[in-house]
Amino acid sequence: MNSVLLHQYSVLVDFLAGTLGTDYEVTLDDLSRKNPCTVAIANGYISGRSVGAPLTKLAMKLIKERSYEDESYRLNYRSISSSGRVLRCSTFFLKNERGALQGLLGINFDDHRYMELSGKLFALCHPDNYVNDNISVHALRKTDVPFLSSEEGSLYENVNSEIRSALYAVIRSSELPASRLKKAERAEIIRILNKKGIFILKGAIPLVAAKLSCSSASVYRYLSELKKEEQREYLQQHEDEELSSILDSISTGEAVESIGTSETYRSTESASEEREREAEERRREEDGEEGF
Repeated sequence: MNSVLLHQYSVLVDFLAGTLGTDYEVTLDDLSRKNPCTVAIANGYISGRSVGAPLTKLAMKLIKERSYEDESYRLNYRSISSSGRVLRCSTFFLKNERGALQGLLGINFDDHRYMELSGKLFALCHPDNYVNDNISVHALRKTDVPFLSSEEGSLYENVNSEIRSALYAVIRSSELPASRLKKAERAEIIRILNKKGIFILKGAIPLVAAKLSCSSASVYRYLSELKKEEQREYLQQHEDEELSSILDSISTGEAVESIGTSETYRSTESASEEREREAEERRREEDGEEGF
């Protein structure tokens, strides 16, 4: 993202935050940098982030899905702030003239003040115990919006937390020194990180290498092996489909061939009988001529 656009979008961040109010966090992420990060933010206390913060898990998920290729924005999805509050989020994809993704403009709405106000309004017309036991807005909210799964993630998660999560998933511990990891364990951790889109971020490979106590070249080799494995699985899948198609064709062909063979046999049999009759007639004629 060039400096002119960066300045314009940074001003837009302040404009939107000033217009929407203090319950809205507005962010600008620059993806064209070597290490993509947040370059402008207003009301950052909502998520706990500041300028220079790495991309969130949500941002990485959006990039990994490549939905920006067909969409201009993503509206009204949920996430959780570092303090545990549910946020309503929207993201605008900033693309260049060729359609390449350059940045993300995000708006995150924290409605906790309105929920508190709603609870007070209910309390005005119902006894406290009735509100608490029956129609508490807070109870409804907890039922309607459960704690989000790790798939959707938190705004505050970053590459480091993803590595810790992958470590725990593989070895059931995030405390084991990376130098004691086995090759298969490193490969599985890298597979998990790759599936989550970590390696599409510039600078992610050396960071992961440092955390796993291996070289960047080793991470590249692991990724290369993963790619080959995916290609083999893809080819195997298509070979299985092709083999199934061939077997179906053979089965159909055998049926047709069987019909054709029967017809040919009957035709051959008829021709043979015809030749025998002709030969018999010639013998009779010859016998008759000799009798005279």
